Amino acid sequence: MSIQLIGFFILAAIAVVAAIRIVTGKNLVHSIGFHVVTLIAISGTYGLLSAQFMALVQVLVYVAAVTILLVFALMLTPIGRGAVQALDHEQRGRALLTALALAALLVFVVLQTPWPQAQATASMSTEKIGTALLTTYVLPFEVVSVLLLAALVGVTTIAAKHEGDE
Repeated sequence: MSIQLIGFFILAAIAVVAAIRIVTGKNLVHSIGFHVVTLIAISGTYGLLSAQFMALVQVLVYVAAVTILLVFALMLTPIGRGAVQALDHEQRGRALLTALALAALLVFVVLQTPWPQAQATASMSTEKIGTALLTTYVLPFEVVSVLLLAALVGVTTIAAKHEGDE
């Protein structure tokens, strides 16, 4: 077993345990924290695949931006302590059985599928990706940046109005 394979199994175990903690947690703030752990483990998996740019994007976009979005949503949502308990349902056992059956089906399909061997492809460096973003794809890149700026201004405006109502 190679060190890369051992690292993958460790990161996969961390991601799976943290993902289970996301959906079984009683505290929403803790669930967001486990969400961060899951995304960092996935970023580590990208690093094991020598996809440093994807690992960096995973950390910057998902871990940073999406987590901040979740925290903003949590702060702006008037949720009481009883509301989290109301999310628990008496069909938890059936849901667990369904999840286990789907996981078993997935494992069966993965193990029974004759996967073709991938051919070596040309490596795409971070420099090439950056050059492409700022030359060929500069218009979509700027449109996304303006959209994100508008979303930030919108969230700030909603938060200011919400704070003024209290």
